Amino acid sequence: MIGNVKLFSISTLILSTAALCITSTGCKPQAPDLERLRAVETSNEQLRRKISDMQKRIREAGNADADLREQIETRRQAINETLTRKTELRRKETALKLRYIELESRLKAFRAEFGEMQSKIVNSINDNAQP
Repeated sequence: MIGNVKLFSISTLILSTAALCITSTGCKPQAPDLERLRAVETSNEQLRRKISDMQKRIREAGNADADLREQIETRRQAINETLTRKTELRRKETALKLRYIELESRLKAFRAEFGEMQSKIVNSINDNAQP
């Protein structure tokens, strides 16, 4: 406890002396302190500029993001339109294939019927030609 009191007394004495020195007119900052202060001010100015530059880049990136979103949305719409067109073409293709199968079936039936008619005509001619 006595060690703490001595340490506290010495700290108080140092702080009091420093405060007295600062408030008196005869105490001026020493050159190394001025150099450190200028270095800190320079560092702060550089940091302020960097922060300003970063804020500007962030704003520009935000604008680029909006442009990019527009491009993505435009391309998405184009893809959807293309997919819709593809679906329509597939439906038409299916309808045409069904129509082709139907016509092919009808042609086959017509040929079979035509063949039967030819056979009947040939038989009829042969029947009439026999004495």
